[in-house]
Amino acid sequence: MSVLGHCQHPECWYLAVVVLGPPEKCVCDIVFVLDSSGSINRRNATTYNTTKSFVMRLVGSSRFNIDRGVQRVAYVEYSSEVDDFFDLQNYTTVAEIQSHIASSMFSGSKSTFHGAALELVHERILTPAGGDRSQAPNTVIVLTDGLSDIPYAFTKVSIQK
Repeated sequence: MSVLGHCQHPECWYLAVVVLGPPEKCVCDIVFVLDSSGSINRRNATTYNTTKSFVMRLVGSSRFNIDRGVQRVAYVEYSSEVDDFFDLQNYTTVAEIQSHIASSMFSGSKSTFHGAALELVHERILTPAGGDRSQAPNTVIVLTDGLSDIPYAFTKVSIQK
């Protein structure tokens, strides 16, 4: 098991642990889902940017071999709706992925709709048209403070898809 990174922020609430063997052999499709709602920055105004930096460091980690196409990365940013995303075939290099994430803007919406983001992952990213590879295991990493304004039942249905 490899711990690829964790937030250095004192109010950190996430840790990414990904099991990968040699990066040149571990084919997988990874989707990062990032909460951009107002509650993210409520405790600390830099939490959103810290989270983006965390994802960019993970993507740039030597434990991935993205530039050779072994791992593919997609990104979804959401609040009351999906604010920004790219699928598994939009970007093929670490530099392109990091540039897109760095340029994304904080929404700060008062609502958090986990279900919309997860539905988009299911219907538009983890599909052949979204770049999903049938031989590659899928991993979805959701970075959120967990505070949703949408009923649990709807989010649960989105997760089960």
